[in-house]
Amino acid sequence: MMSSPRSNEPPKRRPSASRGGSSAVASSARPVRTCVGCGERDNSPALVCAVLDDAGQPVVDLAGRPSAFEGRGVWIHPERRCLERAARHGLSRGFRAGVKLSPEQLLEAVAGAANRRVAGLLGSAMRGRHLAVGADAVSDAWAQGSAELVVLTRDAAAARKLSCVAAAEALGRLAEWGDKSALGTVLHRPDTAIIAVLDTGLASAVRTALAAAGLVSPAFAGEQGTRVSSKLAETNEAAQVVDESTEDR
Repeated sequence: MMSSPRSNEPPKRRPSASRGGSSAVASSARPVRTCVGCGERDNSPALVCAVLDDAGQPVVDLAGRPSAFEGRGVWIHPERRCLERAARHGLSRGFRAGVKLSPEQLLEAVAGAANRRVAGLLGSAMRGRHLAVGADAVSDAWAQGSAELVVLTRDAAAARKLSCVAAAEALGRLAEWGDKSALGTVLHRPDTAIIAVLDTGLASAVRTALAAAGLVSPAFAGEQGTRVSSKLAETNEAAQVVDESTEDR
């Protein structure tokens, strides 16, 4: 669902947690969507997309690809106020169908999708060599000015004392996600406590996902991270079994 800016009005500047505090201006280079929660227009990367599944329940995609789900998409700012309004009325209006979903259920759906997106982005960054992993590598990347975002796990007691962590926090470039086990599973590096994202675009996407993941309680976010870690571990084990059976042949 796409709307165009009014011809007599300049594009609005709208603060959003998904952009890590930076301002954004609606640009013709990026699709502009309308949030079904607040009714405001914004660049599509600043919103999350939802489509209806076969059971009539919203499926959330932070990558903004309704076509990937073969459904009509609606767009929502990943902010509690917008999501609560969307759950009450906006989704039904946007989908032109009755959608029975509580605000908390929608918040949890967005947080779950956000945690899966964080895991996927960090895995991609690792494969593309856009991550510094471990205390020494992160400290070096920060000193060289190549660290766009520093990510700590919630149980990273020793890494939290690093000088680069304090510097990143002061500049608003520090975030938390999961625990050592969850992050280690994503990166195939057991018990990883700290990383730095080196690519600007990836860092921005991770920020957006982390902001959405933080919409629910830390306890729930932690559970989601553990679930993502468990699913990844199951996938890795299945792949290993296939590899071993191939070797036997």
